[in-house]
Amino acid sequence: IDFSYNQNYIIPNLSELFPSISDNFFGAGVVWLDNVSITPGPAVADYSPCLIGYCEITLSDECFMKYKLNVTEESLSVELLYNGIGWLGWAISNDGAMEESEAVIGFPVHGSAPQKYYLGGKSTSLVVPMEEDKQTLIDVQVMVFDDPDQTAMKFTKSLQEANEIDIIRGDNSILWAHGTGFGSELSHHSNRGATVLKL
Repeated sequence: IDFSYNQNYIIPNLSELFPSISDNFFGAGVVWLDNVSITPGPAVADYSPCLIGYCEITLSDECFMKYKLNVTEESLSVELLYNGIGWLGWAISNDGAMEESEAVIGFPVHGSAPQKYYLGGKSTSLVVPMEEDKQTLIDVQVMVFDDPDQTAMKFTKSLQEANEIDIIRGDNSILWAHGTGFGSELSHHSNRGATVLKL
């Protein structure tokens, strides 16, 4: 798949990533993203298996999240969509605070993939990539679209990993954020928030 910034994208599986986008925009594998319609979900997801399909959450007027619990694989699949161009961040937190949380961040760069980061504090200098042996995400992807501008990120993370915050069957404190603009440098977020995933 070509992730380069272009008006037309050959992305056969976009309808699977975001099925709430109208089918009218899919034809012959070419995606024309002209009037994307996202079906809002609850601010906090109810206890739900989310085992067959993805549950959807509206994080803000311009940022949306989907997630799916993979019981057999003991993992969580996450997809973020931002109605703009910029980096995307998702984090698991012990207490809802940014400090000492663990994040997945993707940049709107051709050929890039989301990676795991330590969040040592609110300064961008304290956001540090995890060691190479901890970069265990699978099904990673960053996509950039125009007309309108959009950035999407997807990844699958194991529920439990050594010396990392567990994703549990119950309440999970989740943080999200996004920046603006192209590039692989982490800038101060233009919007951020928190929610609770109940798995």
